[in-house]
Amino acid sequence: MQTYRWKGMTTAGKTVKGTAQALSEQELQADLLSRHIALLSCKQTGSQRYSLLTKPLIYRPITTYDLFLWCNHLAQLIGNGLPLLNALVLYTSHANHPKLKDITQIIIVNIKEGEKLAQSMQQFPKVFNPFITRMIDVGEQTGKLPEILTLLSTYLDQKLAREQALKKALFLPMLTLVFCMLLLLALFIFIIPQFEHLLLSMRNSLPFSTRVIFSLSTFLRTTYGSLVAFALLLSPALFSLIGHLKPLALYKDWITIKLPGVKSILVAANLSRFLHALLLSLTAGIPLCPGLKLASNVTNNVYIKTVLASIVHELEQGSSLSLALEHNGSLFFSKKLIALFWAGEQSGQLQNAVRSAHDLVTQELEQKVHTLTTTIQPLLLVLVGLIIAFVMVAVYMPIFNAAMIIQP
Repeated sequence: MQTYRWKGMTTAGKTVKGTAQALSEQELQADLLSRHIALLSCKQTGSQRYSLLTKPLIYRPITTYDLFLWCNHLAQLIGNGLPLLNALVLYTSHANHPKLKDITQIIIVNIKEGEKLAQSMQQFPKVFNPFITRMIDVGEQTGKLPEILTLLSTYLDQKLAREQALKKALFLPMLTLVFCMLLLLALFIFIIPQFEHLLLSMRNSLPFSTRVIFSLSTFLRTTYGSLVAFALLLSPALFSLIGHLKPLALYKDWITIKLPGVKSILVAANLSRFLHALLLSLTAGIPLCPGLKLASNVTNNVYIKTVLASIVHELEQGSSLSLALEHNGSLFFSKKLIALFWAGEQSGQLQNAVRSAHDLVTQELEQKVHTLTTTIQPLLLVLVGLIIAFVMVAVYMPIFNAAMIIQP
């Protein structure tokens, strides 16, 4: 991809200038013509070496919000009659994410060479997950690409709202937890040693609790102790890093959904995403079994994906959805949800049943997050208060005992 400084003329006779990236002058000319600009002259601004030096080496991650903007942009333009290629070119002219802009430019080149949009998107599985790519493929095959892009925009918008609500709800408890850990570390590393010197100089026998406190303080001031403390502070990041290792991902996800208080929220969050994706798949006309396989890609828990794969396998053997859920998914799907699916199958309104199940699980998720965030912060404060009280009693008790001995 080369950078060109160009000069052109619009259909109104106005001279315009600008810079753009293109593989060749011919592609630049075609790009400008699609914007009703005739190319008068162009000059390459730098060599490939210059391009690599000026191009950022590290991009910020492509977020759900960036994908929402991408899908929403295409849905609006194509829905108003603009051809797909022109809509993609127009996106690159004002894209606010450089990496997504580069990816879109590659997609434009691939489409010009005869590829479908979904086929070109498959080259970037870390950006466009299989669910989004498959939905785009269905839209292209059925001629309903604007409608599918609108559905994806709604899906990504709601997903973004859930993510932001969850982050906002957990921010204060997580901040409290980090503050409490730092407070305890400061207590053991900087304050306890001052009392340790005082009490040891008194040469009196120390209670067991006091000796434990001093031993822990001494350990935290060693190299190994500092590494342990640092690992505790970074434990969430380390736990997430372990989850990216495929051999350990299943065990990490299994442990995660077994944690008290966290299990119900994680299961509800994954089920909400799964049911929403399944609802969109059925709305797009995808059959149940392929829709289940496709929707399972949106869950980020390997253990839940394994359970969903077992459900799909039983469906392919001829079982009904409600029976497959009862046999394989009873750990995650409540009896109420299974009853909803059974009623939908009996009435032929499975899509409505999935919609009701999604609404039900989403409401439960919101309630559980609210309950967790309103209880965990006071519990953390009480726990830290008890720890500090225990430390203070263990430290001051020998001082009080020594004072009693000194008194006549």
